[in-house]
Amino acid sequence: MARQKTDKVLKRNKPIMVRFTEMEHEVIIENAKAAGIPPASYVRRLALNGRIDLHYHITLGGEYIKPILVELGKIGSNLNQIARFLNSGGSLTDNLKHDIHLCIEELRQARQELTSSLEHH
Repeated sequence: MARQKTDKVLKRNKPIMVRFTEMEHEVIIENAKAAGIPPASYVRRLALNGRIDLHYHITLGGEYIKPILVELGKIGSNLNQIARFLNSGGSLTDNLKHDIHLCIEELRQARQELTSSLEHH
């Protein structure tokens, strides 16, 4: 299939030459990787918007994180079932309030476990 032609108004055909030191270049390349975009897009967005939101990922061994993620998945499933029940016209009973508070407490515990894992590693 043939590639669609770019509208002349949207076509980027005006270059601006910029030179960087080796270190500046490395920083731009790494920041572009962290942002998940090509270096040219990174520089363009930075020049036009003045900032770029970078997303860093902290990785730990699976033995620390996997049990917490499993628990968070279960809690999320429980909360989703509660929300579905309430959105379909179900009433908020004392038992349901208890279940919601239990989910909130489990989330607090999981957050504390995760925080503790990050502090010790």
